[in-house]
Amino acid sequence: MTRAGRIAWRGLSLRAKVDVGDASGWAMAMPDVFSIRHTTVEAYLEPIVHEVKVHRSDLLSDLRREAKRAAYLQLSSECWYVIAHGIAKPEEIPPEFGVMTTAPDAAGTQGQGTQLDVLRPAPKRPMKMSLPLWMALARATPVEGWRHDEAQGWLGDELPSA
Repeated sequence: MTRAGRIAWRGLSLRAKVDVGDASGWAMAMPDVFSIRHTTVEAYLEPIVHEVKVHRSDLLSDLRREAKRAAYLQLSSECWYVIAHGIAKPEEIPPEFGVMTTAPDAAGTQGQGTQLDVLRPAPKRPMKMSLPLWMALARATPVEGWRHDEAQGWLGDELPSA
């Protein structure tokens, strides 16, 4: 995500108001990766949640937790499951989520590299970030990966050279 110019966080604990079945209330969500576009226009933030699963049992456990999935959807404009190669088929994952998988390397084992294949794109939904979400991001430290001077250039004002 940072290579795409996004600001990303790992290890966030976020609260989301969910309405699941007969119950409604607050649910805690801890996405593996949460990112937003680096922009000064609130409407262009496009928050994205990536949930990474390397074991089928972990994926199935997650899929049984409707409130957790609802929280991810509440917190983002796109949600993705990033799954290890071969642990599930895209149709096993609810259609509100995109599906990516690691590409097997030439030896047929799961690659440790960066190659990901999109099996199903995530539906995009309009979403405005809430004040509690903004405050959680303000208290957290983003993942390293994008340089301030490059990002400032994207905004149109170059930083003075040191």
